[in-house]
Amino acid sequence: MRLNIDVIQREMENLKELRNVNLLDVVDHLSDGSYRLKANIFPSSGAVYAFWWTGSSEDFLAGDVNRIMRFKGPNGRNVDVEFSDDWINQIHVDGKIPLYVGKTADSLHKRLSLHLQLKTKRGLSLGEKALSEERKTTSNQVRDRIERMFLNEADIRKLMLHNIGLSYVLLDGDLESANRFYLEDKAIGEFLPLFNIDIER
Repeated sequence: MRLNIDVIQREMENLKELRNVNLLDVVDHLSDGSYRLKANIFPSSGAVYAFWWTGSSEDFLAGDVNRIMRFKGPNGRNVDVEFSDDWINQIHVDGKIPLYVGKTADSLHKRLSLHLQLKTKRGLSLGEKALSEERKTTSNQVRDRIERMFLNEADIRKLMLHNIGLSYVLLDGDLESANRFYLEDKAIGEFLPLFNIDIER
């Protein structure tokens, strides 16, 4: 394992550059109505990645969009976090809203698939009932948070595919473990992505 500050600084700038303006360009629409990431479009290698809201800010800030996320805090008490207008407006990066930063040691393709869950229209119930439901997996932060914001979208995939973009940098292999770790932390600290927030227990 090695640490290279120059690599982290350089890749931090690269991580701001979109590889895909929206996800629609990197999926196949299957005959059964579902979607999947196109084969071989993302490498099976280690990476740090970021999801961005690239659609209209007005749509993201619309009055019918839920912007209160409920977390379990210390002693099991509920802690509500609100994505206010001021908060969202302060974290824009070149006109796009940072949603989530993550890393993977093995396969970027597999990790993105777990986040997006493109085979199902919706994992949580429609409407406010979704706010009290448990997450379906521990690997779907992007999909889960989007469903909790857009409570009345029956097929959340269309909204995601048209309005979410992706950036990533490849840092493959065990030797890059430290660089992946610190780049992810640095990007979270600088971008302040909405869906990375968690509550201390």
